Amino acid sequence: MKTAGIAIRPAVPGDANEISRMSQEFVDELDAMPVASDAPEIPEADDIVLSPEILARDVFSAAPLAHVLIAEQSAAAVGYLMYHFGYWPADAAPSLHVVDLFVRAGARKRGVARAMMEEAIAIIGRRGGQRLLWTVWDQNHPAIAFYERLGARFFSEERLMTLRVGISTRPIFSRNS
Repeated sequence: MKTAGIAIRPAVPGDANEISRMSQEFVDELDAMPVASDAPEIPEADDIVLSPEILARDVFSAAPLAHVLIAEQSAAAVGYLMYHFGYWPADAAPSLHVVDLFVRAGARKRGVARAMMEEAIAIIGRRGGQRLLWTVWDQNHPAIAFYERLGARFFSEERLMTLRVGISTRPIFSRNS
């Protein structure tokens, strides 16, 4: 896809180093955002930067766990959108889950993120799906405003839950649970 000097294309293995650099930039930006004083403290490890080795294993393998779109302007990578496919039972159709959406600071407000989201919409449409899903940090107000301008809404009927497995020595579940 090409829009106003923005080219969106599927990532290839040769993009791994650049995706890794953008992943680090994204993690650094998120870490710099102030957290609301009433936000619950959830002990989680720091985000892992997507190294070229992780990308080779999880994105550029024979059975990828995720896919990446690259946004380019003047042949330079200015952003990426990582996604995976799922299934949304209420639609009885596939869904596309956006995992990361990042645009470098110098390329923001130029339609890059919108172009990547439009390509994601086209991808799920070709699969017969009709829904994109993603999470956004409460403190990432610019991203929330952007998503709302796209027409997205918070799905308040449900809450995201997470359970980390394989990192604890104590059993997660017991027979008395």
